[in-house]
Amino acid sequence: MTDDRVRERYYRNLPISEIWGVGRRLVPRLNGVGIRTIEQFVEADPAQIRQIMTMTGVRLQAELRGVSCLELSEMADVRKGLACTRSFGRPITCYSEMREALAGFAVRVTEKLRAEKLDAGHVSVFVQTNIHRHSEGGYANQASITCAPTQDALTMIGIVSRLLRTIWKDGYRYTKAGVQLNDLAPCGRQSSLFEKPQEQTSALMDAMDTLNRRYGRETVRPAATGIVRSWRPRQDMLSPRYTTELAEIMEIKSF
Repeated sequence: MTDDRVRERYYRNLPISEIWGVGRRLVPRLNGVGIRTIEQFVEADPAQIRQIMTMTGVRLQAELRGVSCLELSEMADVRKGLACTRSFGRPITCYSEMREALAGFAVRVTEKLRAEKLDAGHVSVFVQTNIHRHSEGGYANQASITCAPTQDALTMIGIVSRLLRTIWKDGYRYTKAGVQLNDLAPCGRQSSLFEKPQEQTSALMDAMDTLNRRYGRETVRPAATGIVRSWRPRQDMLSPRYTTELAEIMEIKSF
């Protein structure tokens, strides 16, 4: 209500219980000091209101007087990080298979970035063996890099592959790996002066996302993610997707 006269008329006639935040326990206490209408609440001594309702009541009183006490957030908080990590269906011992796995993780996590219209400016990769099998000799390592803000899957695959080369060691049975993205920010932030433009690949990413939404995840994906992918997590005990997969709808037989 921006009209002072209209606001005063409402305040004069409405009981104090109509104020959001004034519950049934506060109404008798306010009535006990002669505050029965919103008008009386607005005109009361702030010190008296604070004694009954603490600073919350003082801010509420100021808001009713037309003084803003709460800052409005024009933008929702941006999440701090995104990750895609998996335990493999069988141990990976071959570098090319690990590269395929991490490429797939990069595709998945950049898909999430584009869905939320975010860019990532920091990338981390980790690999590890089974921490419970000490007899096999354990190994775990990670590498990270700060990069130009991106949400492009092909760019991310290249970054992840370079990081993997720095931490890969032959002779180990790797059971888990992952890609972590940080330094997230809305698309379009200022980037490096020497950064190559990504307009050409953004159209490709849009087309890939559209096809995957229409025909199912991974209908279209970069070849770097592999073809056979025998390392994929076992899904023998996966619960049926009754609500999202037509082929897995529950069947009921009647006799």
